Amino acid sequence: MQRLKEEKVRSILPALTKVLQDSRLIHLGGDHRSGCRAVGGSCVIFGEHGKIEGFGEVSDEMLSSNPLKHGVMEAIARVAESTVAFYQAIPQEDYGQLDLTTCPYLCRNLFAFCWMEPCVMCTMALNHSRIEILFFVDAQAGDGGCSAHSLHGLRALNHDFLAVQINLDEMT
Repeated sequence: MQRLKEEKVRSILPALTKVLQDSRLIHLGGDHRSGCRAVGGSCVIFGEHGKIEGFGEVSDEMLSSNPLKHGVMEAIARVAESTVAFYQAIPQEDYGQLDLTTCPYLCRNLFAFCWMEPCVMCTMALNHSRIEILFFVDAQAGDGGCSAHSLHGLRALNHDFLAVQINLDEMT
């Protein structure tokens, strides 16, 4: 089982590299060490070929208007918007003919990259959105949803996912 997980992570690394080259991420590493809801905290959700499906970052304005606005939550919201648009484009009478295994369901078969390990709330949001693998650079000592609380791997929940801390220097 561990070997299968390692192979899956290895197979996604080219897509992650492509995502990391996206110009939107270059400037977002600045304040990432302050936590997943810090100004500059960002999350990108992408597919296995590197297509960005959702992107979220935190600004001063967002934090002052709503303390629940985190980069992960914003990225998932963008994916949800495209999922809704997909289903709205299908005539209701055709719903019965849909193959639900290939239709989008939030973040199923998608991957996330965050500069900072997500907090507990964001880790649970990734879980309930069915993310497949989370990549992050810096762990949140004592506060991270994965490193401190292992929420990504709880079998008691209806879904679990891989969480991988990466070293960007080793990827380039």
